[in-house]
Amino acid sequence: MVCLGNELRCDDGVGIHVGRLLEARGLPAGVALEYAPAAGLDLLEALASDAELVVLVDALQTGAAPGSCRVIEAEAWSPPASGRPTSWCHGASLAQVQEAARLLRPGGGLPRVVVVGIEAAELGRFDTSPSAPVAAALLTAVEQVLRLVEEV
Repeated sequence: MVCLGNELRCDDGVGIHVGRLLEARGLPAGVALEYAPAAGLDLLEALASDAELVVLVDALQTGAAPGSCRVIEAEAWSPPASGRPTSWCHGASLAQVQEAARLLRPGGGLPRVVVVGIEAAELGRFDTSPSAPVAAALLTAVEQVLRLVEEV
């Protein structure tokens, strides 16, 4: 599991907040958690690993209501209608990182990749606390992550 974001930028810290809540509960056996504030190509190690499942936890900007918690299979992830890359992945699109990981992983296959995200309300404000709608959704995201890892 990779928890993404910058906790100094309000809702951008979603992944960090969810990761801390998961650690406080105790992670299931066999689940590794890492924090990646910058992400992008930093995801290569996790995606090129021999894991069966990689869960990415981050803030989203999809146009949904702030605080909406979504679980998205990476295969279903697509850029918005504008054609611009979706900005959740901090510097490289998920598709770009997955393609690079395929080159590094023996056999070229990839683990199942799932994004657990919360729709951000405020990304530009410098604040270590998430906005109210995002804070209210943190436990939902924790439950979604736990459900995913328990399936493996």
